[in-house]
Amino acid sequence: MRHFNWRYASVFAAIGFVAVGVNETQAAGFQLRETNSKKFGYAHAGSATEAGDVAAQWDNPATLTTLDKNAVGASVMGVFPQVKYDITRSTGVTGASINGNDGDNGGTPAAIPAAYVAWHVNQTLRLGLGITAPWGLKTDYNKDWRGTLFATRSSLESVNVNPAFALKLNDMFSIGGGFSIEYIKAVLGEGFEKINAAGNTSEARLQGNDVGYGFNAGILFQPWKHTRFALAYRSQIKHSLSGDFRVSDRANNRFGALLAPDATKVRADVTLPETVTFSAHHDINAKWNVRADIQFTRWARLNEIDINYDWRPSAALLAAGAITQSKEIYKNRNTWFFALGTGYQWTESTLLKVGVAYDKGMTRNNYRSPRIPDANRLWLSAGLEQKFTDSITGSLDYTFIHVKNANINLNGQRNQGKSALVGRNFVARSKAYVNLIGAKIQWKF
Repeated sequence: MRHFNWRYASVFAAIGFVAVGVNETQAAGFQLRETNSKKFGYAHAGSATEAGDVAAQWDNPATLTTLDKNAVGASVMGVFPQVKYDITRSTGVTGASINGNDGDNGGTPAAIPAAYVAWHVNQTLRLGLGITAPWGLKTDYNKDWRGTLFATRSSLESVNVNPAFALKLNDMFSIGGGFSIEYIKAVLGEGFEKINAAGNTSEARLQGNDVGYGFNAGILFQPWKHTRFALAYRSQIKHSLSGDFRVSDRANNRFGALLAPDATKVRADVTLPETVTFSAHHDINAKWNVRADIQFTRWARLNEIDINYDWRPSAALLAAGAITQSKEIYKNRNTWFFALGTGYQWTESTLLKVGVAYDKGMTRNNYRSPRIPDANRLWLSAGLEQKFTDSITGSLDYTFIHVKNANINLNGQRNQGKSALVGRNFVARSKAYVNLIGAKIQWKF
């Protein structure tokens, strides 16, 4: 049995704290696959079959058995999104046009880190720990843009701590499992119609946070020396967010008296979906490998978010349409992700990678929102993996994601629970793409 060295544990802990700190600063996207830079060179293909990679435990804990030593690793992905709109119409409750700019680029650059450790207990048992940011969203528009009545700032930040284990049953089968402790923080902002057109736009903002729990499991099957298959499951996690509500420049808000007072407590339940991943890997020869991924995400669990305000307005305000409950409606559909990749061993220490993927959007057309300008996506990826020594390897990877142009047609259906606001609408066409660049380092000891 190898003895665990606490000096290495302290190094990993420092990496973990850095990861948490960066993630709380900013996040991007929603379902973040950026838990490991290395797999992005393959467009995520073969993610649950990756051998000898400490970070692969996130996609499948059973891969821990492919490590022959203790290991630590850290990864960071830079995300550079571009989101713009061609706006056809934007009106308030009276039908009057909302004037302003087109929102510029609503996407926000982000750094998404991850850190991992694996402990080689014996020939059968491995233990692991990962700190990642599996969910994230940030769109930030000017408060005076033409879509302000539906979104100004939206963000979701997450930190997931995932202890895991793996057992090597024999030369063909390994199994693994783990559990997640997940923290999320969410902010939703939207503007309101002005009383004085020359004055500042009034913005209402909700924010809340919560800690939830889940689990994951996987199996790794190697029927032949150069071929691996994997099936992995990650559970849903239920969050009960609690926080507060605030309104800026309330005096210039047409509905200011109908909105809850500042610091009113709010609550909302959010269920983040489960995923099922099937992966395959095959070494064609000493130079070439091919790999594939199919992933199912049960986004239909997130159909809407009910937001309850801890506010009891007077009978007169209730009659006028005071807002004591609101609802964000999504009507999401379950999605599939397909990826193919290949690697070429250029030299004994240098591996070249390419991949392509198709990622289906979760949002139905009539419920697409500028908060999540979601649509079908095409991935094109490339990367380079370098072996510096027998113990240290690094990876540099790039992905371009083209997001299909998408129509947004929002009206009163988005305002259920906000009776005073029914009648607003926003018609536009979104144009988006994302550049991702990442680096990973791993040390085995």
